[in-house]
Amino acid sequence: MAEQPPVVALPVFPELKTESVLNKPLSSAGIRQPHLTWLLESQQGVQTIKRFVNRASEWQEDVDSSYPVNKYKGSLLTVNVAEVFQIRTDITVGFIQGEYPLTYSLFGTSKGYNQWASMDLECVVEKTWPVTYRTKITPFAGYLFSQYNLQNLKTTDVSDRREYHSIAAGVEMSFQPIRFLTVSGGLSFSPFTFTYGIQSPLVQVNYQTMLGFDAGFVSLSGIFSARNTIGRSADSPDPGLLQIFEAGIRFVIKK
Repeated sequence: MAEQPPVVALPVFPELKTESVLNKPLSSAGIRQPHLTWLLESQQGVQTIKRFVNRASEWQEDVDSSYPVNKYKGSLLTVNVAEVFQIRTDITVGFIQGEYPLTYSLFGTSKGYNQWASMDLECVVEKTWPVTYRTKITPFAGYLFSQYNLQNLKTTDVSDRREYHSIAAGVEMSFQPIRFLTVSGGLSFSPFTFTYGIQSPLVQVNYQTMLGFDAGFVSLSGIFSARNTIGRSADSPDPGLLQIFEAGIRFVIKK
């Protein structure tokens, strides 16, 4: 018989260690907190206040009351909560002619109370949804507060002071044709508006258009908005319309 080859031991490899992944419970210090980001924008422009009366199914301007064109300043604070929804607070103060301040603070408006012609405070919760690559839609709902010290141009006296509290809902749609340009429009409706001295319910219809330009380090937008409050006053049987129109710019310098 032929000689058998010698028996050679096979190489021995080190034993593989079994690794296990343990899900360790998070400590109280390791709990993830909601991520908040915020943006503060300034705005200013001109504001007009007009009153109309509906007679024979036609809106006619109340020529007995003439109000000056006011300048306004405002601040817009938007807080993004964990990239889920936004909380937007917008405060706008219109100043009587000749009382326009050089500086303005979101938290110091009460100091110039006697200089006000109007104040609008809007606090809403909103959520943005993409519709197409360049189009977004943002439904929102929240609270609106408005105060108007209506000044007669002939006497320079405050002839009428009104306050409105509203619960409103609306929607805004934005379109970005190019990278640096955004066109948007919004509409809101408030079926529940409360005030003093009004015998019948009030409704508010508000709309806004905006053209925005974003250059990276600075953002600039042109804004046109109107707020219409419709209802009957205690001294008039005809429905009345109080219209506030604003045209201005909104800007922010980014770091």
